[in-house]
Amino acid sequence: MNQVVTPIDLEHPRTIRAVIEELNERMKPLLQSMEAEGFSWPWWNEKEPDHDDRMVMPKRWYYLSVYAVRGNSEAHCVHFDLIIPPLDGERTCRLHTVGFMKVWGGWNAAFRIANAATLILHE
Repeated sequence: MNQVVTPIDLEHPRTIRAVIEELNERMKPLLQSMEAEGFSWPWWNEKEPDHDDRMVMPKRWYYLSVYAVRGNSEAHCVHFDLIIPPLDGERTCRLHTVGFMKVWGGWNAAFRIANAATLILHE
């Protein structure tokens, strides 16, 4: 069974918060069935004052990556990252995590959520 997925529009300026909210809304039935809380702004970004979810999605990014991470204590996780090209004078790309979620429904649930999010975010 082929399912047609309309991707989220990332071409026009939108805040990271708006993208995450739309992604969570479109995935709500799946998230509920997989015992997942939905994407949120990663807690580790709170330590960087120039990073918050009101930032506009960068216009330049090489890759958008959504992947499952095996947990070892309370839950598995799904990360939503942007790989951003080097700025002038830099030699390497930067990885910027813009979304994070815990999944209590098991490893397969985390993998299915990552796959669904990738389809929705794919342009």
